Amino acid sequence: MSHAWSLAQYDGQWHEDQRCQRPIISDTKFAVDSEDSEGCAFTLTTESKDGVIYRGSYKYKEEDNPPGTVVFERFKSSRGSVFIGDWKDDSSEGKWIIQTW
Repeated sequence: MSHAWSLAQYDGQWHEDQRCQRPIISDTKFAVDSEDSEGCAFTLTTESKDGVIYRGSYKYKEEDNPPGTVVFERFKSSRGSVFIGDWKDDSSEGKWIIQTW
């Protein structure tokens, strides 16, 4: 799979991320480089023990903020995977959906 699309909830609204690049997906790891709706680049990296629940973090490349945490549940189909979960940082939290194909 070489494509991904992301939708994140913050500031009380849903925001589509601008670019998701080269997702890495296996039963033990999910990672992707992306940019948020404001063009800020970040890296998402998670690990899984069962291929269903993925836990990890995301870190903005240009900011000094500590990494935020994420937990996703993976739903697989013949056309790709959908990761649905929650993100959290020091000041806020929300939902996050990432589709891969």
